[in-house]
Amino acid sequence: MKTQLFFLALLLVGATAYTQLSTPTTSAIGGCDPEEADDPQKHALSDRELIEDAIKRFMRGGDESDIAALQAVLHDQFRVVVNQGVLGGDALRTVDKASYLSMISAKKWGGVPRTLNIVSVSIAGTIAAAETQTSSIRSDMTSFLHLVKEKDGQWLVVGDTAFPTPKKAK
Repeated sequence: MKTQLFFLALLLVGATAYTQLSTPTTSAIGGCDPEEADDPQKHALSDRELIEDAIKRFMRGGDESDIAALQAVLHDQFRVVVNQGVLGGDALRTVDKASYLSMISAKKWGGVPRTLNIVSVSIAGTIAAAETQTSSIRSDMTSFLHLVKEKDGQWLVVGDTAFPTPKKAK
């Protein structure tokens, strides 16, 4: 009985597959159209992938104190927003791109490897916002990053509002 049921099920699966394969379609199977084979647009990264790549390059640049890498991913109008109560400050302050790069170069900020979790990315045309969480030996941090899309399609970080939670020394 089990053998008969097995062969009946096999026959049904085969018949279903034959029906699906023999039914003509009006669209080409993805990746099988020779006219699309060399179309670079088909292989272009999505905005979300480009944004996530920019975020990873920004974080890695900070981790490695790599000024050239940061220059390549930061917009000229880049700002870090440090809210009151963060880093011991009692008022909101902003740090411009030149000051930020100076602090990275002097190893006052960054220079420590972190794990990165991109929690969310929201895109509206040529602007995007992302929430990230990072963790290093020094602190855990939630950051809200803002990015802009340039005319050449490159996404650049224009703002970073971070909330670090220092880890207690052991």
